[in-house]
Amino acid sequence: MTSTDQFLATVCQADHRIHGTQQTRSFKLLVHADRLPSGQLDYDGSVAFAHRAADHKYTLVMYGDGSGNYQDPRSPQWTGVAAAWKRKDEPLYHVVGRTIKRRMVTDEMELQAVNECMDTAFLERWDVEQQVIVMTDNIYALQAIKDWIPGQGGRNESALRRLKHYDDLFAEQGVPVAVRYLKGRRYVEGHDTADVWARQLATTMHHVRFSPVPEYQDQERLVYKKIWLWMLTVNESRENNKEMKRWIKSVRWT
Repeated sequence: MTSTDQFLATVCQADHRIHGTQQTRSFKLLVHADRLPSGQLDYDGSVAFAHRAADHKYTLVMYGDGSGNYQDPRSPQWTGVAAAWKRKDEPLYHVVGRTIKRRMVTDEMELQAVNECMDTAFLERWDVEQQVIVMTDNIYALQAIKDWIPGQGGRNESALRRLKHYDDLFAEQGVPVAVRYLKGRRYVEGHDTADVWARQLATTMHHVRFSPVPEYQDQERLVYKKIWLWMLTVNESRENNKEMKRWIKSVRWT
């Protein structure tokens, strides 16, 4: 059993769980998970905070998510990781992300998404934004951040070392950072945007992947259209706009 597997086997013990805002072993950033008096994760509390933070003038809120395209053995076994954020004076969410051409377990891909958020936040943060909050929907990734000791991260060691690099950069600037748990699939637009873009990055760009759950599909269609609108808006090159329009027409909406 690897050190990561041993950690995951004990993560649900009460003395290991994240309650509220806590310091980490090796990072300067803080981690946070809302909990009910019973000790269970407070899903509604996490969503309520996300809605409040999205409108906070001095906070840059980043939403990260990962997705794996592993169900169909005939499809590429790829992983997509994405980050979404919104500038205060713009109506549409921005997205970035990348395709990792291998399978990953959930906490592994979610840590990659957290790093995507941190990398983007370091470049994106305006002077007026005095703090950074990264939202993740994976409690195991959050716990891995809290408990990491250099050299003992198992399969997540490289991702955690990369996170440490960004953590140090923000600390040098005096910018506080918190990574918080957010319940997914609760119609938080920033998270929904990262979610659908990560899923798209895990597959071919000519085939849109929707959630298998019908109740989410209308929301996802709207999110996709907003992503495309943002891409068309920021692309100043006429040729790039033509290519994007061609892609939109070629996509099979399944």
